[in-house]
Amino acid sequence: MTEIDVLDETERESQLADQITGMLEDTAELVTEITALTPPSRLKFRLLSPKAWRAETMAYLDRETEAVFGRSAPSPEEATQSRDAGRAYRAGMLATWWMVEEGRTMLDSAGQPQTIIAPRALHHTGLRYASHQLFRSIVHDAVHQWQIASSDRAIMPIPVVPHDDPTVCYQGLVHLAEGHAEWATQAVARRLGGPDKPFAELPRSWRYRRQSALMKWMARRVANAEAVKQAEEEAGRIRIDGARWVQSAIEGVGVAAFNKIWQDTTYVPRQEEVTNVERWFSRVGL
Repeated sequence: MTEIDVLDETERESQLADQITGMLEDTAELVTEITALTPPSRLKFRLLSPKAWRAETMAYLDRETEAVFGRSAPSPEEATQSRDAGRAYRAGMLATWWMVEEGRTMLDSAGQPQTIIAPRALHHTGLRYASHQLFRSIVHDAVHQWQIASSDRAIMPIPVVPHDDPTVCYQGLVHLAEGHAEWATQAVARRLGGPDKPFAELPRSWRYRRQSALMKWMARRVANAEAVKQAEEEAGRIRIDGARWVQSAIEGVGVAAFNKIWQDTTYVPRQEEVTNVERWFSRVGL
């Protein structure tokens, strides 16, 4: 049985911790039933201050980078990529992005899955008092912990530095992980509350809107406006399109056969397959 552990490390958010605990208690068995994945022995959520959230994120980046390059020496290109990733985390995510992150699922220092949340970010994003959207966000991140537990590091979590297996399509892996979590979240929501209902627009804080505009401006400094716009559109579609892809794949081969994907990198969809599941069927032979 999965132990549910929601830790309020801010010492100010006991009500939110209780709310998240209730959501996880209500959905844990359903997630296992729907996905047929191995549940984590411990479902761990941590509520952190923005400072602690940034520190945990950087510690994870450092651990993963060290582990990857500890297994094989980096090429000059990979070393540059690692340095660039570190700069991006520090200059972007650590300074401002905590505010727009609903939750982030990663490995803790013991190598076990955890989801970290900055409650102040839930205020800025508008999720804190939008119970239905908050529920969907919590379940979505919980499903990532099921993916990690079932993968045993074969493909999950998504690597910080794509180094070990360059044959794996990084975008295909993101498409798979986010789409599968969204597919499972939708299925859980339907089982508990009937058909999906349209969401009301979340009341973003003024600071959130300002930081979002700043991040877009920073992106345009290193890429042209059209590329930034395309990236924003793709980010908005990835969960929805990924969920449709997972639904089609499971309808085609069944959930048991589909779950081989979490243990074998050859099953991860390639770039051309995320928009054409038939090509994936043909290649993997399921």
